[in-house]
Amino acid sequence: MLRSNSPAKGVALIAVLTVLLVVAILGSIMAMLMSSQGTLTHHQVQRVRASYAAQAGINLAYSKLCQGLWAYNTNYAINCTSAACTGAVTNPANRFSDPGIPFEVIIRVGPVVVGGPRPGTASIDASVNYTNP
Repeated sequence: MLRSNSPAKGVALIAVLTVLLVVAILGSIMAMLMSSQGTLTHHQVQRVRASYAAQAGINLAYSKLCQGLWAYNTNYAINCTSAACTGAVTNPANRFSDPGIPFEVIIRVGPVVVGGPRPGTASIDASVNYTNP
């Protein structure tokens, strides 16, 4: 007959506690990995959305230049609210709002190239602040 304070019960208790500890550690590691993966996914989605916003700005600039509505060698902005944006686009008439674009987009239209391999062309550059949606 086993006594109530036998060594077998102590060993079983230690084994159960060890298994619970290992399960708890593995669970916390999984939770940390899932949380960091969610953050990385969010940042990746923001970068892709910012890329599409920049492309939309370039397409808008191209369209406006073809229609003769925008000037060359000028900066334009979409959803301009930050100090960096208002500093880059000082003319309020060159700032536009578009609810379909969730970021600040600064569009720089370069001067018309006179000589060189492609005369009559201009560069269009778009930068996006995607940390401030």
